Amino acid sequence: MSEPLLKIENLSAGYEKKPVLSGVSFAADRGEAVVVIGPNGAGKSTLLLTLAGILKPMGGRAFLSGTDMKALTSGQRAKRVAAMFTDRRQRDPKTVRELVTEGRYPYTGRLGALSEKDREAVREAMEKTDLLSLSGRDIGELSDGQRQRAYIARALAQEPELLILDEPTGFLDVRYQLEIIGVLKALCQNNEKPITILMTLHDLALLPKIADRVLMLKSGRQAGCGTASEMLTEEKLAELFEIPREAAAIYLPAKTSERSVRKGRKHLRYGFTTGTAAALAAKASAELLLNNKSLSTVAVQTPKGWEVSAVPERLEKAEDKAICGIRKDAGDDPDATDGILISAEVEKKRELGISIDGGPGIGRVTKPGLDQPVGAAAINSVPRQMIASACEEVMREAGYEGGLSVTISAEDGETIAARTMNPVLGIEGGISIIGTTGIVEPMSEKALIDTIALSLHQAAVEEKRKQETGPGCGTSGTSRNSENKAVRRVILTPGNYGEEYIEKTGIGSLGIPVVQVSNFIGDALDLCAEEKFDEVLLVGHAGKLVKLAAGLLNTHSMYGDGRMEILSVYAAMAGASRETVEKIMACATTDAATDVLKEACLFEETAVHVMEAIDNRLKRKAAGAFQIGAVVFSKVHGLFGITGEAEHFLLAAGFRGNLKG
Repeated sequence: MSEPLLKIENLSAGYEKKPVLSGVSFAADRGEAVVVIGPNGAGKSTLLLTLAGILKPMGGRAFLSGTDMKALTSGQRAKRVAAMFTDRRQRDPKTVRELVTEGRYPYTGRLGALSEKDREAVREAMEKTDLLSLSGRDIGELSDGQRQRAYIARALAQEPELLILDEPTGFLDVRYQLEIIGVLKALCQNNEKPITILMTLHDLALLPKIADRVLMLKSGRQAGCGTASEMLTEEKLAELFEIPREAAAIYLPAKTSERSVRKGRKHLRYGFTTGTAAALAAKASAELLLNNKSLSTVAVQTPKGWEVSAVPERLEKAEDKAICGIRKDAGDDPDATDGILISAEVEKKRELGISIDGGPGIGRVTKPGLDQPVGAAAINSVPRQMIASACEEVMREAGYEGGLSVTISAEDGETIAARTMNPVLGIEGGISIIGTTGIVEPMSEKALIDTIALSLHQAAVEEKRKQETGPGCGTSGTSRNSENKAVRRVILTPGNYGEEYIEKTGIGSLGIPVVQVSNFIGDALDLCAEEKFDEVLLVGHAGKLVKLAAGLLNTHSMYGDGRMEILSVYAAMAGASRETVEKIMACATTDAATDVLKEACLFEETAVHVMEAIDNRLKRKAAGAFQIGAVVFSKVHGLFGITGEAEHFLLAAGFRGNLKG
């Protein structure tokens, strides 16, 4: 086991020879965040002031990387320990850069000139706290969150091993609290220079987001110390703060299985993603390999901030590797991968760092434009970070300084992937692990929109590639306009009917990417703007796209229907009698309504009015970001209508087919 960065043995401290704190013992490894909690007057600030060197200890010892802190001179301590106390800030006006530069005084002296190394340390401290763009701003002009980051940057400029913070989120609103917690977490997890943080925190809701260890103080004595999952229980918090257990429960991260959301008249249970399952499996495997622990349950923190725990399966260990499986629980969401067994094989390696790859059942990327490069395992960046963080936590605990290779597998992954969009997206041979929050929201539309976003990004990459390789000549979606500017195009369609029509009419032969967008027309158009397409063509069945005439940009029936009302209004504008309108209103489908309109010789004029309304709605949504046109068809009657921009789109792309279907 390696020496902990900070080790406290039976520490006592106080003021004017009167002890306020006694009997404190704990240790913190490099890169850990230790949060001190307890009631007012428990001795939290006294502990921090003592370890910062502002108060002298009355008893016990404190070690920094094995060195007794009593033996450190003030200059040596200042180079290894930085502290920030909210009531000790200097109020004089100065710029951010000037404030951060103060952190170099242990190296330069108060009158010393900055060397190039000092200037680089200042720049790096501002970069880590996202302050470079504000370096010339006066401290008094900053927001509360920016100001707090500036004082943290000043401490970082000291290049400390240990960072001591007294209420770094105090007096900040939720947005800035989360911002500061994110900065601090990144400092701990920095692979090159991980910093150990010792801090006090009053807002217990923030604890799960930052704490690796929790130190509890009460009445000047240590009431407990352990991992966040060990300390954050109803019993311990209720005893520490002398409050009812039900009051303590509100500060605890609820288990995912206990969280639910109302959908209609039902409460549906949240679940966790394949990425979370992979991180859980990797952590359990690493525990078995490095600490020889066979966990009965394993827990990880998700990017959403919720803790997820599960029961490991198939724990097996060989000399230099271990394997564990976690069965995914998607809650009450009809997820194709619900119940799948995700396994992680963790193996020691000589090279430093953690490498992550996919094994059986995990797909490989075959098309550009996805989160991972072509040829890589389809495990996105966020799940990769979750897996790596879970392993790093175990490595720190075990004092293991070598490297690990992690191979993620999915039981029956290739079979299950055939029921997903993976083959269309360019992921072959298994499932993909792409979640961003680690949590599955039941009946959520987010996953579908994320898939559309991926498809559109791939289409944009494909069009960009065409621009770089040549101007196109009618067999490519990317062509040149009259100003010889490359034009990037994409075709959107709600589903299979649209794709069949595109192929049948010859639109599919143009070489333009086609993306299925389901009912999410509005969301897809927003994504097209983000991807900077020049021209967009929407092709769909009248049963869905007629709804656009009334501004329904999500065409799912749960958001509204109105097809017959729309056709009736525009039929009336075309001169339909009351009897014809009543017949239309009695129809169940747009095909049946079209029969009524044709019988009354009103179809063409009504369709023109409907297409004008659709055109106006689409252009309003595009807001000039791109040109947008629509082709609306019926499986029974063929072409329903086409907008002017759609005609331009097809003509410019070299279309020579027949839209009548």
